[in-house]
Amino acid sequence: MDREVNATVSPSSDEPSAPVLRLKLFGQMEAWVDGRALVLPRSRKARGLLAVLTVSAPASVLRPTLWRLLWSQRGADQARGSLRQALHDLAECLAPITPSLLRADRFAVALNADGILADVHELARATAERPEPLALIQGEFLEELSGLDPAFDKWLAIERRRLGDAARQIARAALLQQTEPDAVITAADRLLTLDPTHEDAWRALMRAHAERGERALVVELYARCKKVLADLLKTAPSPETEAIVADIRWAEQSGGILRPNSNIRTPGRLLGRGIRVAVLPPRDIGQETDPSLSVGLAEEITTALARFRHISVLSDLSISRLEAETGSVGLDIRQQGFGFILDGTVQKSRGRVRVMMRLLDLRASGEAIWVQRFDHEADDLLSLQDQIAGQIAAQVDTALLMQAGPNGYQANGSSRNGADGPSADLTAEDLVLQAVPCIYQLDRDAFNRAGDLLRRAVALDPQDAAAHGWLACWNIFLIGQGWAESSTEAMRRAGAAAERAVALDPTDARGLTIAGHVRAFLYGRLEEARALHSRAIVANPNLPLAWVLSGLTQSYRGEHDEALRLVRQAIKLSPLDPHSYFFDMALMIAHLMKGDFDTVVNIGHRAIELNPWFSSTLKAQIAALGHLGLRAEIEEIRAKLVQIEPDFSVQRALATMRHVRPEDRLLYETGLRLAGIH
Repeated sequence: MDREVNATVSPSSDEPSAPVLRLKLFGQMEAWVDGRALVLPRSRKARGLLAVLTVSAPASVLRPTLWRLLWSQRGADQARGSLRQALHDLAECLAPITPSLLRADRFAVALNADGILADVHELARATAERPEPLALIQGEFLEELSGLDPAFDKWLAIERRRLGDAARQIARAALLQQTEPDAVITAADRLLTLDPTHEDAWRALMRAHAERGERALVVELYARCKKVLADLLKTAPSPETEAIVADIRWAEQSGGILRPNSNIRTPGRLLGRGIRVAVLPPRDIGQETDPSLSVGLAEEITTALARFRHISVLSDLSISRLEAETGSVGLDIRQQGFGFILDGTVQKSRGRVRVMMRLLDLRASGEAIWVQRFDHEADDLLSLQDQIAGQIAAQVDTALLMQAGPNGYQANGSSRNGADGPSADLTAEDLVLQAVPCIYQLDRDAFNRAGDLLRRAVALDPQDAAAHGWLACWNIFLIGQGWAESSTEAMRRAGAAAERAVALDPTDARGLTIAGHVRAFLYGRLEEARALHSRAIVANPNLPLAWVLSGLTQSYRGEHDEALRLVRQAIKLSPLDPHSYFFDMALMIAHLMKGDFDTVVNIGHRAIELNPWFSSTLKAQIAALGHLGLRAEIEEIRAKLVQIEPDFSVQRALATMRHVRPEDRLLYETGLRLAGIH
């Protein structure tokens, strides 16, 4: 490509003070300024022109190069005229940002590098020591512009190959620099996102998880690697990859002892990080005994719980291996560092199955902190085991988050609190566990304390993905409640924390779905949000939060029936969830946009009773009451809302509303005005 090179301006990593055009070129092309989405030119040729100038910036591009690239099948005069029209369209689009962003003369065209920041520019600054910008590669480069022009397609193929090769090279170099399992996992996941057939990355990922004691996950990763290689390359894993799985299976058969010349550098421990839970097979007390049902259910529960990053699971099989390894029978689980036991009973009778499960807190002399009964038809036992295990995992996760942290316990169950309060030797994980219940209480003092705990956790361990993810979640609530001193600054913090969480652990469902909610609720980037929520649900289909936040994004898009389906799945997983007021809020919003005002009010009564301090619930309720004209109830809700958010107004409500359909926005605005909100 012919270019006139101007003086190169090195982009600064600092946030610029002047308005900056931010461009997303990977995946669906998008643009925004100061957090507001910008409408790109309608013409695909004008978008292609913007893309070429962006990639070339700060260098200028000769006009003949541009028209030969975008209008190669037209005559010279017609192509020049088309270029002039495309430049006019592009200039009109960019003028509201700054008149000097697009520079054009008789010979060449360029973009002012100081006024533009694109993902492709950030990617160019990635190095093996600083590979984080590689996370910006989300989708194919300029995927919507394929087929624009034969000459442009050739340029696009070259750019895709160049960018892809450079990204893979950096990701591979970054992986080779890592030695600690957590860092290896992050780097290997990053490389596999760019190249899912990179078998070295699969092996590094499997070895790292083995060293963390996550043997079941290693076998799952091997199955995924095998499928990817078969689907994309029509080949099978190499003997070196097969050897890693063989090592794991050997260890499972030999009580955790690795065979000589193992592919795993250090013996993986059966005891992992996180809240430690021992899962015992439910006792079969039914008239129709079926030992396989109890064992199968225990294995399904173990697998489902293992999807939650903060839970380390010990199965009955692992207990047997530990007994063999230690030479003791009747192993004391508490001495092995486990704070919780999940056990129960199963009955099968007359075509039905009843499962009773309980979670025992060994820190409190075996007190049952969660008990639930599941009754189902026994027509398909395999599907039944999967369904019940998913519900158990979802509910146990919540119970553990509510119980493991508030009293100052370590993740592994020992107390660290003294008479003077929490000890200074708490880990980042301990601090996160203490913060989570305080977030959902929405008591102002407790909520602020949660923020302090999460900031301490991030400072203590900057590599803890969960700490960054929950800090992003905390900032979202801060904005939603109207408590942020600066919404812009809180949005920046939430965005940075969410992106960091995903970069540190790209397969953690909770981090993915929180990052998706940041994209949707704070920035209105709904397609990106939908993709992240989908990834989260695939990573952990038993995480209610992922279903709820995915439902909210669908409601923002105007897909209210789909939103209701997704939120109801969350409720099905955890019908008695202590955070069900959040689930109810999502139901209320979808029903409100469908005009089901009576349904909104009925759900609102229940949600407000569970937590009267969640402002989003109150806002949906007052809008529905406005449409129904129920003045007495309106005044009661307004009084509550004023206590939480004294400055609430129609203007503030619409400014934070992410629904894209004009009729949805009008319906909400009308309800608020009918309720007397101005």
